[in-house]
Amino acid sequence: MVKSVFALALIYTTQGRDDEASRVVESVISHTKETNDTLALTTARAMEVDLAPRQGKVLEAQRLTIAVSHDGPSIIYDSGWRALSL
Repeated sequence: MVKSVFALALIYTTQGRDDEASRVVESVISHTKETNDTLALTTARAMEVDLAPRQGKVLEAQRLTIAVSHDGPSIIYDSGWRALSL
């Protein structure tokens, strides 16, 4: 689900609908917090950071990068947004 939402957010961004894109990603972040899904939350936060510079929000991307909690699982992603083991 998280990847599908990110695809939708990217579509919105390319259409110049940055506010809608951000709202969609934020809704996933809220849901993953409520359900305590740390892997999905980590993915959604990474996608939020990725989306910000695409919207011209470089300072926001830097702020989000610093604010991301590293208390969750340590994962990295390949270019297809697949989680890789460390």
